[in-house]
Amino acid sequence: MYGRLSVSIIEVIEEFKRQNSEYADQRKALDMCGTLSERFKYFASMYGLHVEMWSFNAAYEDNPDPSIYPKVRCKNESGDCPCEWHVIVDAGMFYIDWSVRQYTLKTEYPHIIVKKEAMHL
Repeated sequence: MYGRLSVSIIEVIEEFKRQNSEYADQRKALDMCGTLSERFKYFASMYGLHVEMWSFNAAYEDNPDPSIYPKVRCKNESGDCPCEWHVIVDAGMFYIDWSVRQYTLKTEYPHIIVKKEAMHL
């Protein structure tokens, strides 16, 4: 009934990353989480892939990566204070954060977080 997708999620991530490389810059990534997540959702849909947007507050237990998203609002390396609320992409077994650099430069762009439940498969 359904044929194999002609493109993988990894290929879509790499192409979106290439087209949006400026958001690896900390200041340009600041406050862009909703916009970039929405853009990626639309971009992925053009390839027949379905992803969702997911928001969380870093101070609460649904924080997917406390090593990146501080529970207390603090300044990043550029001296800016990113919001506690954050929007990322839910791609099934993992999350994709296109504006992660607003929190720290010490992570890959984009930041991929494997969901805890995926680790048990």
